[in-house]
Order: sequence, then C-alpha cells, then structure tokens
Amino acid sequence: MAFELYGMLAGNVSPTTGENVKPAYGGAEEAFLKKVVTPIYKIIEMEAERSKTMKSKHSHWRNYDDLNEYFWSRDCFRLGWPMRADADFFKTPNFEHRPAGNDHWMGKVNFVEIRSFWHIFRSFDRMWSFLILSLQAMVIVAWNGGTPGDIFDAGVFKQVLSIFITAAVMKMGQAILDIVLSWKARRSMSLAVKLRYILKLLSGAAWVVILPVTYAYTSDNPTGLNRTIKSWFGDGRNQPSLYILAVVIYLSPNMLAATLFIFPVLRRFLEKSNLKVVALIMWWSQPRLFVGRGMHEGAFSLFKYTMFWVVLLATKLVVSFYVEIRPLVQPTKDIMKVPITTFQWHEFFPHAKNNIGVVIALWAPIILVYFMDTQIWYAIFSTLVGGIYGACRRLGEKPEDGKEEDKIAARFAQIWNLIITSFRQEDLIDNREKDLLLVPYCKDREMDMIQWPPFLLASKIPIALDMAADSGGKDRDLKKRMNSDPYFTYAIKECYASFKNVIYAVVVGPRERDVIQKIFKVVDDLVAADTLIKDLHMSNLPTLSKKFIELLVILQKNNKDDLGQVIILFQDMLEVVTRDIMEDQLTELLEPVHGGNNRKHEGITPLDQQEQEQLFTKAVEFEFPVKASDAWKEKIKRLHLLLTVKESAMDVPTNLDARRRISFFANSLFMDMPKAPKVRNMLPFSVLTPYYKEDVLFSSQALEEENEDGVSILFYLQKIYPDEWKNFLERVDCKNEEELRETEQTEDELRLWASYRGQTLTRTVRGMMYYRQALVLQSCLDMAPENGISISYGRLQGCRYTI
Repeated sequence: MAFELYGMLAGNVSPTTGENVKPAYGGAEEAFLKKVVTPIYKIIEMEAERSKTMKSKHSHWRNYDDLNEYFWSRDCFRLGWPMRADADFFKTPNFEHRPAGNDHWMGKVNFVEIRSFWHIFRSFDRMWSFLILSLQAMVIVAWNGGTPGDIFDAGVFKQVLSIFITAAVMKMGQAILDIVLSWKARRSMSLAVKLRYILKLLSGAAWVVILPVTYAYTSDNPTGLNRTIKSWFGDGRNQPSLYILAVVIYLSPNMLAATLFIFPVLRRFLEKSNLKVVALIMWWSQPRLFVGRGMHEGAFSLFKYTMFWVVLLATKLVVSFYVEIRPLVQPTKDIMKVPITTFQWHEFFPHAKNNIGVVIALWAPIILVYFMDTQIWYAIFSTLVGGIYGACRRLGEKPEDGKEEDKIAARFAQIWNLIITSFRQEDLIDNREKDLLLVPYCKDREMDMIQWPPFLLASKIPIALDMAADSGGKDRDLKKRMNSDPYFTYAIKECYASFKNVIYAVVVGPRERDVIQKIFKVVDDLVAADTLIKDLHMSNLPTLSKKFIELLVILQKNNKDDLGQVIILFQDMLEVVTRDIMEDQLTELLEPVHGGNNRKHEGITPLDQQEQEQLFTKAVEFEFPVKASDAWKEKIKRLHLLLTVKESAMDVPTNLDARRRISFFANSLFMDMPKAPKVRNMLPFSVLTPYYKEDVLFSSQALEEENEDGVSILFYLQKIYPDEWKNFLERVDCKNEEELRETEQTEDELRLWASYRGQTLTRTVRGMMYYRQALVLQSCLDMAPENGISISYGRLQGCRYTI
C-alpha cells in the first residue's frame, strides 16, 4: 500500500504493466469505499450488534479500542494488501458451538473487562497495603505499652517487624488477582507479559514461605505458629540477622523504586535507555512505555508532592493511634479476660473461650472509620495547602506596572478579545455583554494605567457617586471601599482621566480651555492633598454625572445637528461646577478670566450672568462633530459603560457555556507551561475529517419538518437555547423568524446557527478552524515589534487579514 501511494504521488511506472502505478483495487467509482472501508465497517457493525445482547460477555466482542489497537500493532500487516478476506480480523466467533479460544478469531487485543469488587483492592493496592500494615504496627505498639516510644523496645520492635510477612501475603494476593482479572485476555498477551505475571506469582509465594520461616528463628521461646514452623524446619539457634537479611532482599525492589522516584533524572535516563539490563529492570516494575516515556516532574515538585502526603498520612496515623486504636486496647484486654462457659453461637465459634464476638463488634466500626477518614484528611489538607499556595503566589493580583507588564497586557488584550469575539460569533453573548468583556485594543497614552475589561469595573462609578454624594464631607467609607476593592480605584482613576480627555478633545476655545484647566488643577491639588471630599460640595456630583452621560450619548451619535445641545450641556455642567460643587474654590481663579468683575454679593454667583454667558456660547469654541477614529469611538463607548452599568461582574456573562470557557482559560493562565515557539518554527499539520453522505448543514426544509409530536428541529433548538436564539436575532438584526426568511444571507445564517447546535460535524469543523485563528494571531504577535505592541497594539487587527 505504501509503495502504491508513493508510486501514484511520484507518477512512477509499474514494471509489470508498463503503465502508471494504479491502486490495487482499480480506479472504479467508490472502489476504496466498497472494497476497503465497507468490509471494516461491517465487522465493526457486527461487533456492535453482538455487544447489545444480554448474554454477551466483554471478552466475546471487540470494541473500538480493540480495533484501534489492532491497526497500531504489527499484527495488522497480516491483512495484506489487497486485504485478504480470510484474515483473522474478518472472522467472527460462534461461542454457542465452539469455545472462545478459537484460533480463527482475532479476539480481544488489549483490555478485557471483568466486573468484580476486587478491583477496589487491585486499583488502590498501595494505599490498602500501607493502611493495613500501619494498622498492624499501631495495634502491636498499643498492645505492648501504648506509646510510640515503645517501638524501640527489642521485643516490641521484633513484633513490629512481622508487618513484612503481612506485606508478602498481600503481594502474593495481588499477583493472584492480576492473573485472575486478566485471565480472559491471555490470548492477546505477549509472552513477556505472561512471564511477568507468572514470575510475580512465584516470587510472592516464595516470600510467603521465606519470611515466616526466618521470622520464626528470631524468637528464643516461640509460641503458636512460630513453634510449628520451627518444628518443620528444625529447632536451630536464634538467628535474628537471617530475617533482617531476608527483609532487606525483599525490600530491594522497593528501595530501587524509591531511588528512582527521588532522582527523576536517573529514572528518565533509564526509561530512555535501550540496554538489555535496564530494560529487564524496568520490565519487572512496569510495561514498556512509549507515550510519555521519560517525562517526569522535577525533583523539587516531587519533594513538595511527597512532603504533602507524608504530613497528611503522619497526621492521620497520629490521630488514629491516639483517638481510635489505643483507647480500645485496654477494653479489649478486659473483655478477653472474662471467661465464657456457655456460648450461644457455638456454630460460628466452636472452640471460643472468650467473647470474641464483642471484640469484633467493638473494633469493626473503628476499622471502617480508619480506612475511610483518609479522604477526609485529604480534603482538609488540600484546602489548607491550596489556600496557602494561592496566597503565597498572589493568584488573581495584578503585578507591578512596568514595560514588561505593558507588553504582556498588550498581548493578552489580543488573545482575550479574540476569545470574546468568538463568543459573540457563536451567539453565547449579546452585543452589550461583548462591550463589557472586551479590553481596549488601543492603549490611551494619556492614561498610565492598565484598562481592565468593563465588566470588572461595572457598577463601581455609580456606587462611588452615591457614596460621595452622601458622604457629608467625610471620606472614611469611600477610602475603606477603595482600599478593599482595587477595581474600585481603577474605575475612578480611569473615569476621571477619560473625562478630562473628552472635555479637552471637544472644547477648543482658548478662554474656555483656560477655565477648564484651572478647574482640573484645583481638583488635582485637592486629590494630592487628600481633601477632595472635605473641601468640595459632592452632593451635586450625580447631577454633573447625568449631564456628562447625556453628552456621551450625543458624542456617540456625532451628528452636527446636535451642536446646540452640546453647547447647552457644557453651560449646564459649568453652572453645576461653579455654583454647586466648587463655589468656594473658583472665585479668585476665575476673576482674571472675566476682567476682575467677579465679586461675591448677596444673590450674585462667582460668575455673574453676563460674564457666564460669554463662556461656551459659540460654535467655534467646540470641535463638533469630532473626528471620530476607532480609538475615539471605543473610548466614548467604554466611558459610557463605566458610568451607566449597574450590574455586578458576577452576572456577566449570563451564558453558562461562556462562563465555563472563561473559567477554563483563566485557570490555564496559572499553569507552568513552556514558552511556545514562533509559528514559523512550528511543524505544519493538516486535519482530515472524513464523512460520507452526512448532512453537514441542516436544510431549510429539514429545520421546518415536524416529527410525530409536531415539533420541528428549529423549534426544539429555540427552546433548548433561548438566550443564544435571542443573541442570534440581535446579531443578524432581525426581530423574528419571518424576517430571517426574507433574504438568502440571513437564511444561511439560520441554517448555520441550527447546525452548530445540532450537527456534530459542523461543530468539529468550526473547532478545527479555531486553530487557524489562533495560529494567525500568534504569528501576528511574533512579528509585532516589541516597542510598539504595548503602545498601539490595535494595529495588529489588520494582521489577521494580511497574513
């Protein structure tokens, strides 16, 4: 097949026919589909039907994983090319008349499911073994004294060493479970895997014999099982060192595994090595890995991970010893001392001389709690460690400002805005939520601050205006709020800076600009002196805000017929500032501007009526309509949102899928990932999505066709996604479904909207095209100059269409 493909691509000539190389199945119409795809599909269909029968076992049918693994193994070459119809891949077994081990059936390739509760022990064997051995050691220590220091007593320590015998028994049990639970997959196992299972069983059985025998010779006066073992193997002298040597040999694989765990560099080297000795050592511990081979965490990460579990398990064992185990020892001894002459349940305990049933009832709930409370301790420790780690890493806090942070913010704005724009194209959010979520593409050079998305600053300005108006000259509550909420401070600073920028951009008259500069200078001096709330009459600040919001609405329209309203609004704002807010501060400042005739008399304002009319009265004093650039429109819209939006940031966006995606993206920002290479250095890749006679887009007729219940696909989707349907109508500028049918373009948009929610293939294609958008954006950022991206990175938008 590979030769044919190469020959067809290269245009080679076949040495047999003397013609250009042709595929083995000929060039007939749909030949590949009928002779290659269809036979494989038929086998998959038959296996799927067999899996649906009630009596079908998992070992009697192949699933997707088995078929996929088959074509990843060298066994797939048995099919030949052209494919042989009698290959084992195309055989189907008949389990009613012949056994499952039939040689003509390929059978399971890798995993065979066996439902058993023993999987609970097999899947978590290390934790079970650790808890059981720890329980045995704690019971021995508590029984022989009751304090952890008693373990240093020779007799107690000798008893504690018996935990290795228990470990050997559990290891052999694990080997037996591995064989039993993998028995039905024996036909697909390689010889190396089978040999590994057998050797582990023989090794476990050997240690079950060796460790008890050597332990029996550690006692001078053995009793019970130790005496029986010494009678079998001879009553030799006391040899405690023999048992210690056996334990060291028994633990040597574990010590090697611990060494490799502590030194990941060594483990990485061994896994990548192809030496026979190294392969034998690694083969005993785990199967050969190719995916993720040689990829491990660093030594410090492993140290933190290990210390987390060491502290957790140490705390759990200490609490279990003093609270659960030790308090039961003395009651158990007292119960065992009480003799029983008449035992009612003698069938269960025919030779019982003590009330063993009471002891079991006493210890059973404690043992259950002992095995279960590890999860509780894990929940407690993960919460504490996670909280401390987040506080130390200062997660969610803005880093210090600087040139590097500006570059990062500029790049982040591009990525963030592309995500939000895709949300709008998918109709997950509406236009208003899009404006609240977008970050400004163009950084304002007059504002030396990071401009956050408006939804983070939403409702901050209305709250600040109300607090200032109700302050009564006291700024304690406002300062407290600013210190506790950093976004509150960002919103106030940005709103004030944008307010100044808009006023200066609209007013061009020299005398008017001079007055405005003096007003802003007074405000800036009061802010620097921290006496703004105390010295100004802030009760009328909401009135000034209302007038300014009206001005922003007019500036958004930018219609020259509204010039008269602009003049009136500026006169009203000047009157509010001079009469109500800054009456005491502007008297001396405005006298030079008005020829020194400003004097305070009863009923006379700091600016008398005649002089006040001379300001903001002529059209030449204003630049209106404003030369509206994209940056200007964006600034006006953003400022209007800051002043008017009163919803909480928790309510934006409302769509659950959009919130999930934003949460996933935000969490990924704190991951330790390697730096991505430049796009020009990346290897190219292609994505092929095969399909055959599958509807990619719903037709208009299919959307309107009703089922037996009288429900159409479009009606169903409208009820399932009501918010996205509303956002879709807003995006295409239609009020109802009838308007969508009026033009061919909107009708195609309707078909796309329904297909994105009802057709899997359509969603797959859109998802793959997002890769292209991401690569185009990354290439733009790669080619952008380092000194220009943080100043005017909105220009990169054009890069999307020119690359």
